[in-house]
Order: sequence, then structure tokens, then C-alpha cells
Amino acid sequence: MTENRRRIELRCLTFILLLCLLIAPSAWGDYQDGRKAYNRGDYETALKELRPLAEQGHAGAQYFIGYMYYKGQGVDQDGEEAVKWLRKAAEQGDVKAQLRLGMMFRLGLSVAKNYAKAEKWLRMATEQGDAKARYNLGLMYYRGEGVDQDDIEGLKLIRKAAEQGYISAQLALVGMYSKGNGVDQDDGEAMRWLQKAAEQGDSRAQAFLSQMSKTDAPEKNFQILWDDFNRYYVFFESKNVNWQALYDIYAPQVTDQTDNSALFDILSSMLTHLDDGHVNLIAPFKYSKSANRQPEGTLNLDFVKSKYLNAGFQTTGNGLFTSGQIFDAIGYLHIASFGSKNGRAWVEAIDPIVNEFFDHKGLIVDVRGNGGGNSDNADKIVGRFADQKRVSALLQWRNGPRHSDFGFIWKKYVEPAGDKQFIKPIIVLTDRKVVSSGEYFVMAMKQFPYVRTVGDTTFGALGSPIRKKLPNGWEYRIPTGKWSSADYVLYEDIGVPPDIHVAVSPSDSVMERDPVIEMAIQLLK
Repeated sequence: MTENRRRIELRCLTFILLLCLLIAPSAWGDYQDGRKAYNRGDYETALKELRPLAEQGHAGAQYFIGYMYYKGQGVDQDGEEAVKWLRKAAEQGDVKAQLRLGMMFRLGLSVAKNYAKAEKWLRMATEQGDAKARYNLGLMYYRGEGVDQDDIEGLKLIRKAAEQGYISAQLALVGMYSKGNGVDQDDGEAMRWLQKAAEQGDSRAQAFLSQMSKTDAPEKNFQILWDDFNRYYVFFESKNVNWQALYDIYAPQVTDQTDNSALFDILSSMLTHLDDGHVNLIAPFKYSKSANRQPEGTLNLDFVKSKYLNAGFQTTGNGLFTSGQIFDAIGYLHIASFGSKNGRAWVEAIDPIVNEFFDHKGLIVDVRGNGGGNSDNADKIVGRFADQKRVSALLQWRNGPRHSDFGFIWKKYVEPAGDKQFIKPIIVLTDRKVVSSGEYFVMAMKQFPYVRTVGDTTFGALGSPIRKKLPNGWEYRIPTGKWSSADYVLYEDIGVPPDIHVAVSPSDSVMERDPVIEMAIQLLK
């Protein structure tokens, strides 16, 4: 009896094995046929071959079905359906599906952004050694996307991806080391990773290295930069800079044997004599600023929120506006910048703020720390505080070869804009970190009789720059227009002074007070 049972079990096992051997080649063949159809763009046949396999649990087929829904290939594009099939494959360990899910959730591709899910799937793919997943996980740490911002962990992951040969990671390291973003600035490391990217065939890295290798590049590039500044720069006379004398000092230092690092340092040293906040030099391996002033700011916005806006605050306009009430009769508005990656639509967020404070006794407009942006954006904000059309500033451009050659004085105007205009007492708060269009905003606001400025003098960078490029690919900015106040005062270098200067000392922080705001409150009470 026992022997017969063993014979029956053996026959059953043999039958199952034979069945598997018969089925497996068929499934493998269907999968390969589906892949070939997909690769030649025959999505209808690919779906026909792959969908049954995906429904049977074949991870590779599930990935392709999910990817086709993601791209809308042979089916209507459907993010939810894509996630359903990609998740099935990813849960079976398919690294391509894990990577794709991570990218979809990180960047919001066909689905809503979800950094927690992105981190989960990218980490799983990273643990399987995928370089692209490791690079993107590194970016999440570097930028603080859904995880605690961590330069060290971000750099570790990005470097590992670069060592695996992932070109985007190598180029990211070029940018990080050249600018000192999250790492110590290191021109040698930047160049090393640029060369690695070029060796792997990256056309951008190859083109840049090719330009750098020209034997006549050093002297030629020096001459072009010097000539452009000689022709277009607007502040030689006001800064009392002898540009020809600087040429006589620096030009002999450049020969056909000058390497790129040395050339960059020579050009940077020459430009520092201009001490101009709008002049900089940018190479893939290094970045320099003409003005090395590092003024101390006087604003701690988190402290302002906690101590002075205790009735609550709101952040609007893509994060550029912070507003709230200091007292029932006094409103507060901080403007972080006049630039936005999303264009100018953010300025419309000012109207609800003006409407909210319209019946208030006074308003504090705080632009401390405002690094500038676009003067047209500043005009739109100023218009919400304008009682009538007024001259806000004067602008002149170089129009000839001599440093004293300027065209006519162009008057810039501001006028009422928006649903309502707040034209009651306004105090504008300033400090040394208010730059460029931030300074223009201050000059424009000072034209209204009901506005006073309080705090510290602004930075003093009031040129209108253009961006140019050298033959070797390096970029630089030259101010070709100069801004003056409506009463013909040039504030370049010296900055726009406040009507009432308020000194801030380290003891104020210890005493948990903002003397600039407190002066404004006192003036408005």
C-alpha cells in the first residue's frame, strides 16, 4: 500500500515538473515577444503579449504594463493604473519599477508629489545598487525633500552614484565643488568630475573641455572680458576706477601657458577692484563675486513671528510674503524677494493683504534681507501703496566708448495698482542685506509723503546687469545701466540711508527684542 502511494506521488511530481518545463518556455517566449514589440513601437502587440503575463504575476511584464500606462503608450495615460502595476513589480524586487515609482512620487509625474513614498522606493532601488536611484535619494537629502536636510548624507549618496558612472551625479558634483554648495570649494575636485563625465561621452563636458584646451584661450578670453567691461560698465567714474591701469597690471600675467584655474583667479582679482554686487564670474569649477562685502542682517523672521505676530500670521505669494497683525491697528508685511521662479503671478497675492489691512492705522513693510529680483515686480508691489503717479527712479545707460558716455536720463514711474491702495502711514524697514531691486523698492517708497524708512543703510548695488559669455564658456555679468533716486542721488556703493537709523547690537538678541520693529511701532502708535 505504501509502495503504491509512493509510485503515485512520484508520477504526480513528474507530471508537474514536465508541465512547468512546457509552460515556462512559453511564458518566457511571450515576454520576449512582448519586449520586442514594445521596442519597435508596436504597443498593441506588446499589450497583448504582456498583459496576461502581468496578471499571472510576471514582474517584468508588470513593469512594462505600468510604464506604458505612465507614458500613455497604446493606452490612455493613467497615473493610478501605472502605479498599480509598477507597485506589483516593485514589490517583487524589480529595480526598474522601484526607481520609476520613486521618480514619479518625487517629481509629481502623473501622480501627486509624495516625498515619503519617493524615499521608500528610491531607497529600495538604491539598496539594489541602482545609481540613478542613489543620485535622486542623495538630492532628497541635499535639498531636504521629505527628510531632514543633510549635506553629508546627500553628498555621500551623490558621490557613490558618480563613482558608479552616473553622469548626472558627476555633473552635480562639478557644481557643488565649484560653488562650495554643501562642501568645501575645491576646483580640483570639480575638474576631476568634469573630466570623468567627458570620458564617459557627455557632450556638455566634452564641449567645455574642448573650449578650455584651445592654446589661444587664456589671452583671448582675458582680452574679451576686459574689452566688454571697458565698453559697457557704468560705474568706472563714480567708483574712481582706472580700468586701463588695471589692464597694465593683470594682462601681463596671462600667457598661452596660463591654466584655467590661474586665469580664473587673475580675472577675479581684477574684477574685485570694482567691488560691485552685480559683477560676478562663473565657471563650471568656480564662482567669484566682485563685491566681497558680507553685511550682517538685522532680521530674524522666526523671532518676529513668535514675539510680534502673536495674533497669528500667514505666508502667501509662493512663500515671499509673511503678513500678520502686531496690534489691532498696525499691520505687518515682510517681502522676502522680488524674484520668483514662477513668474510674476505671485504679486497678485498682495491684494488680499492690502484689503486686510486697509482700515488699519498704519503698516510696517519689512524688506530686511531682500536680495532683489525684478524691478517690474517691485513696481507692482509699490503700486499698492501709491497715491498717484510719481517718478520712482532715474535710469541711464552707457551709449559710447568713453566711460563718461551716457544716453538720456530715463524716468521710471510708479502709479496706483490693484484693487485698493494703502496710503496711510507706512514704515519701511531696511538693513545692509537689502540689495538691487530691494533697494529700488526702498527708493520708490520714499517718494510717498506718508512713508518713512527705519533701520540701516542698504547694500549699495544699483546697477542693471546683462549676462555675457566668454569663448571658453565662462559667464559674467556687467551692469550697463545705473539707477539713481528720483532726486538724482546715486546710491551705488553707499546704499540708500534710512530716515531713522536704528542700531542693532548682539545684546538685543539676548534680550529677545527687535529694536527696528519696536521703533516702527513707536512711530505708528
